[in-house]
Amino acid sequence: MKITDFRKLLTGLNQQDINKIATELYKRIPKSSKEGYDGVDYIIRSITEHQTENKNIQTVDFRSLHDEIDTFLSNANEGYYLKPNRIVSKTERSRWRFAVMHFVKELQKISNTSEDYNDSNIDLLSIYDILSRSCGYYVFRSQDPFAAIGKTQSEYYKILCQRIFYRDLDQNHLPTMIDNATKIYLDRRTLHIFLIKTLISYINTKEDILNTITITEEKVENARPEPSRDAWFVDESMMMYEFKDYIKNLASLVMGLYFKLNEYEKGCQYYWNICNKFEIDVYKNREPQDRKEILFYCLLGLVNSFTDDNKIWIATYDKYKKGTEPRQDLVKKYEEIKNSLVE
Repeated sequence: MKITDFRKLLTGLNQQDINKIATELYKRIPKSSKEGYDGVDYIIRSITEHQTENKNIQTVDFRSLHDEIDTFLSNANEGYYLKPNRIVSKTERSRWRFAVMHFVKELQKISNTSEDYNDSNIDLLSIYDILSRSCGYYVFRSQDPFAAIGKTQSEYYKILCQRIFYRDLDQNHLPTMIDNATKIYLDRRTLHIFLIKTLISYINTKEDILNTITITEEKVENARPEPSRDAWFVDESMMMYEFKDYIKNLASLVMGLYFKLNEYEKGCQYYWNICNKFEIDVYKNREPQDRKEILFYCLLGLVNSFTDDNKIWIATYDKYKKGTEPRQDLVKKYEEIKNSLVE
């Protein structure tokens, strides 16, 4: 039965029958599929938490709120919250974070049944964008803008995923959400892998996973080095670093999506091939064999991030260790894991 047929079947049932079906299906789900960052339990909690939030939704004058946000973003883009000017007063400049906290709180009150729901999410995305930019370049007088509003970047990104993908995978926002996980500056408590894993947790059907892989692979092929829009001058070395970091993150996303399909070797192979194709390395002054070793370690680290299955980690180690000289600590870890599997 296809997912569309299953949804049609549920449409004609009452709440009691749906609860019974859900309970029986949940009993048959293996424990390994329930747990983890992309497990069934995580998905259920994400949906129920969002529904609980919606019960307490209050009425918001969105048009007025949107105008406030639009003015705020325009002034921030002009640098008026960073330097003395006649547009934004000194008091307002020092209280920018309270304005953002107010905007985010009010936007989250807008129900998914409201005609303003999509527009409210666009405003949330715009605020996320300017806060992320402020992690790389001064937009406000803060070196940690997300902490200033009482959230981590990963927490804010999860809010975006909860709202944008609350029902189905929104294809219109998907390319933007991919970039918002892979191509942005980070706060002090967030890594790209945190954002990537959050995005993956909201992509659940095989059709959506394959579609996301296609979009991400196209981004890899079409990506070109480009200067930051906030940079005062073109720093070619920084431009290339950010370009390669973006490619590496996109490859990590594709790898994680293949892992969700249980196509582990395909995911590892894609990441390995892309990183080699674009010569992604960490230390430019290292010899080629040393850079290969670094890539080997990065690959094993991603395997650990995307699965708890030690068999997959061992298989990856055995296949990709050729041409490298793993450090003693890694060899010891390999032996310990392999012995534990035999026992």
